[in-house]
Amino acid sequence: MIKSLKRLIKITINDTIKEGVLKIKREYIPIQSDLFLVEFPKSGVTWLSNIIANIEILNSTEISECKKRITFGNLESFISDRHLGYPSSYYSPIFAGKLLKSHTRINRYIHRVIYIYRHPVSVMKSYYRMCKGYKFISNEMTFSEFIRDSETGIESWKEHVKGWLFASDVDQRIFFVSYENLVEDAIVYVQKIYDVFGIDALPKHIFEEAIQRSSADNMKILETQLRENDLRFKVRYDQDYRFVKGSTGTYFDNKEEIEEAEQYIRLQCKDELRWLGYEV
Repeated sequence: MIKSLKRLIKITINDTIKEGVLKIKREYIPIQSDLFLVEFPKSGVTWLSNIIANIEILNSTEISECKKRITFGNLESFISDRHLGYPSSYYSPIFAGKLLKSHTRINRYIHRVIYIYRHPVSVMKSYYRMCKGYKFISNEMTFSEFIRDSETGIESWKEHVKGWLFASDVDQRIFFVSYENLVEDAIVYVQKIYDVFGIDALPKHIFEEAIQRSSADNMKILETQLRENDLRFKVRYDQDYRFVKGSTGTYFDNKEEIEEAEQYIRLQCKDELRWLGYEV
């Protein structure tokens, strides 16, 4: 029976029991119609996911869908976080497939990809703030130490970028877009995404409304709603941290250290900066 079940829904079972709970991990096998939004952490995928999810509900003809609004409480119902387990049942009528977001390094088994990247200095600073804010790293860890760490640091970012640029398969359909371009002209670059994937019948006002709903000010409101009702933000996480346009807090007070770290990042990333179109 178990063997049949595993074949049927593609699950793998960890038979160790912890605190009386059998842990089951369901393994999702991507198919060609899936669309993955991929980034190195803190490159902008949450913002882009909000925009795309809002476009989904604004374009919907179903009353139950078009009355919804995207929040941090339901975003994964539309665009599943690949790292949180088996994806939701939502099927995008626009892209004709499931929508998923991921931090995965190069994966040749996912066919359609939107790869969002960001200047490495900005990425490292935002990633450091997040790791500090959520207490993923010790309070004593400096930014200079963080960027040199083999797991979190700049070498990890470089491998992520190089993998998708040079190790991806020629048959994969990948749209590369920078966070900076999205900030500069979100409507133009979001429309380009839809054009590349063959979707050209959506009215412009849908893009405009989705981007407005996903503005920094509106997402700060959504974050405040989340924080007010999640006690972990009061008793567990850093009170100064905000994941939407996160405040720097006291993380970057040592200006001399930060300047050295930024210079180190730029020196280490000369090739990547050039490949991605940034000033070297």
